[in-house]
Amino acid sequence: MLYALRAKIGERRMNLLCHSMRCYALGYGVETWLKGQSPAQPLFDEGILAAGDEIATTFTEKSGKRLSNLRRLGREITVYYNWCDIAMHLSRLVNWLFHLGCDGPPNKADIKTFPAKIYEFVDCDGLTDCIGHGADRTHQYYRQSPTVRADITASLAARIPVRPKFDPVGNFYSFV
Repeated sequence: MLYALRAKIGERRMNLLCHSMRCYALGYGVETWLKGQSPAQPLFDEGILAAGDEIATTFTEKSGKRLSNLRRLGREITVYYNWCDIAMHLSRLVNWLFHLGCDGPPNKADIKTFPAKIYEFVDCDGLTDCIGHGADRTHQYYRQSPTVRADITASLAARIPVRPKFDPVGNFYSFV
């Protein structure tokens, strides 16, 4: 159905935005969706994963597991993460896993695995413009921070987001 919709919308953009546990659900979805098939072209223009409650190694899992094939469905993938995200740390304690939404993938500096034309990693630590409070503020930054909302809006509209800092060694952007 999504490929039929893609054909109907013509040149308009079709994007994907997942937050928290939806990233986990997306991992299962991509894993089962692409089993045994190879799409002729990406379905989504931009895939946004914010505060992903998904295993940090999701993009490098073997045999098409988890989000290792997401790059076949999306032209660009942007991951927003926050080391201060209380929900990610609680999930780590409960599940004994490092999460994508805490510090991005552990090997994000590997530009061969994560080419800049496809992947962008955005560190949201230290943002001071969130409107929420407590744990909600640390996990909902993607919608509560005007800075992050503007960044996501630019990405979804195919504009280059204005980010003050890029770490070429670590292969990630930072707002602080």
